[in-house]
Amino acid sequence: MKYKLLSVDLQNDFATEDGRNYKVRPAVKFVKETLIPFLKDRKIQVNEIVSDYRAPRPGDRGAACEPGTWGYESIMPQELVSSRWIKCMNSPIWVRKNIGDASKTPGVPYQDTAGFDRWILDNFGKPGGVTPILFGLTIDCCVLATLQEFSWRGYKPLVLYEGVDHYDGTESSKDAILKSPVPNWGDIITWSGLMELILLYTPSRQRGDSAKERFGKPLVSQHDPERSTSDTPPIRSGASEGRALPRGGSFKTIIGNASLDIMS
Repeated sequence: MKYKLLSVDLQNDFATEDGRNYKVRPAVKFVKETLIPFLKDRKIQVNEIVSDYRAPRPGDRGAACEPGTWGYESIMPQELVSSRWIKCMNSPIWVRKNIGDASKTPGVPYQDTAGFDRWILDNFGKPGGVTPILFGLTIDCCVLATLQEFSWRGYKPLVLYEGVDHYDGTESSKDAILKSPVPNWGDIITWSGLMELILLYTPSRQRGDSAKERFGKPLVSQHDPERSTSDTPPIRSGASEGRALPRGGSFKTIIGNASLDIMS
């Protein structure tokens, strides 16, 4: 089984002080101080979804993450980003003409399910062969919508517990969402469980190798013309031990005994 990381909406307007929709959220501190340094050290890349929230966006309030501004910029170091999808509503299937282009007027949002399908297949692979691991902002909105889209396409995604937060930034609100309704579409893995996967199954990779040599593709997006078409008990498996939150009153094994491969 392969595992691929996906960052959602970790842009300055949400994740950095003085951003338009900034709140203190523990997940941002975790991503900046723990996850990013670890990924850099191991030369592990992530896929990324970011937002272009310029008006017009019927049915939504206000503008944010406007291309060409500081608020649009991602906190993910771009050397770690192997592919990027740009959305304009909470769900990643919503795009627009001139999305992400600061020099042009944005169009009205529309759904591009075929385009999102292609991006997923190009950068994650087919369901059954890969497990997406999501982190970012926020679990009650855009991360949740992204989780649903992956689940409805046949994937069995995971949410990194320490890597997400509720919009209000409180642990109680986050835990409530993770207990219900998140388990309808995915399971939860903790940082300790993810770190074990990475440490156990990528020990032989040399740090001197380039990200491209080790993990493949350079940065691409849907607009690239060169693009191809509370406490919980531990769970155990034959390979390792991790931690997870309950799904349907039971605990699903996150770390299987199959040969695992952490991929960018």
